Amino acid sequence: MKLPPPAGELDGVLKRNRARWARNRLARVGLRRAQHLGWPNTYTFTKSLGESILARRGRDLPIAIVRTVDRGKLRAFSFTG
Repeated sequence: MKLPPPAGELDGVLKRNRARWARNRLARVGLRRAQHLGWPNTYTFTKSLGESILARRGRDLPIAIVRTVDRGKLRAFSFTG
């Protein structure tokens, strides 16, 4: 018969499992919200963040947004937006 782990060890296991559960839950909720807001990936998210900041704080500035493109992945992962 296998004995249960000592109380201190069990507390550590529970703490790690709670942290893992919270991290996974927050990631799922965050991904769902991002997709709902139209950000299917980090590119569209960071693009939106940059544009929002410029729209709020750079109204009087002449602005051009230039982003580099990895042309090798362009065809495989292209989508509207």
